[in-house]
Amino acid sequence: MLNRISVTFYIIAFFAITIFGCNSNFRQIKFNRTQWDDGDIEIYPYRNAMLNDLLTNYHLKGMSYKQLTKLLGEPQRWDNDNIDSPYYNINTDYGHDIDPVYTKTLTIYLNKDSLVTGYKIKEWRKEK
Repeated sequence: MLNRISVTFYIIAFFAITIFGCNSNFRQIKFNRTQWDDGDIEIYPYRNAMLNDLLTNYHLKGMSYKQLTKLLGEPQRWDNDNIDSPYYNINTDYGHDIDPVYTKTLTIYLNKDSLVTGYKIKEWRKEK
């Protein structure tokens, strides 16, 4: 009986580790500017994993634009709808296509004095 419970436990543990270990959404790392910058062609392998630490431990709200760019570097783009909203690419998935099928960005909102008033995580998925 005890042997049967042990086998069941190990099977459940194996599947849990497999499922959660393969999903990058569960991986969390501390914010690091060098790793934040690491990437190319809008693919940044560490940003999604360090986003929670960045938003939790670095108080973006109230920062000047200069402080923000010192922390995160220059933004990849500015929001087309709002000139006071730079954004940083967090995750881009191209799937098996040349065009993205999923994007996740950190949009920063600035006031007229170039101070951060807030931020928003935006996600987009290509319609099937």
